Amino acid sequence: GPVAEPANPVRGTCFAPWPGPRLGPSLPPTGHQETPVKELKIKAGPFDLVGRLELEKAPQTCAAFIKALPFVSEVIHVRWSGEGVWMPLGDLDFGVGYENHTSYPAPGQMILYPGGISETEILLAYGGVHFASKVGQLAGNHFLTIIEGKVLYLFIIFSNPSVPNSLPFLS
Repeated sequence: GPVAEPANPVRGTCFAPWPGPRLGPSLPPTGHQETPVKELKIKAGPFDLVGRLELEKAPQTCAAFIKALPFVSEVIHVRWSGEGVWMPLGDLDFGVGYENHTSYPAPGQMILYPGGISETEILLAYGGVHFASKVGQLAGNHFLTIIEGKVLYLFIIFSNPSVPNSLPFLS
């Protein structure tokens, strides 16, 4: 059926390794071991955030997300979960199960719901969240924590009528 356009999207939210580039699997060996990605730079509209990957607590989820970089998606305000934003990903399969999962991410925590009874999605809490969908409570893998930048800026986007509903990725 028809798909409704989500309200208040932030278009072009982008995740990239931080700081700087990393060696990829297609590059020839140089004698130096690849430095593992530990942090990601996140661009959401006009806001820049840096997130620390939870490599010890969610290694499979972090590895799957790193493989998907650079990751670009649309961010919209959650419908049933409280104070957070989410990236609906449909039937995208990251190939992971549950690890370090929670239904109550703290502000600044990002979780990946790998799909199942609802669509695959990523959620970033900026306030109180009880992660749920129209089918009920869900749990997502906490794989990233914001360490630089203010997640409350996301609240400004979605609660202030003077802020445009759609913000560009790059100005």
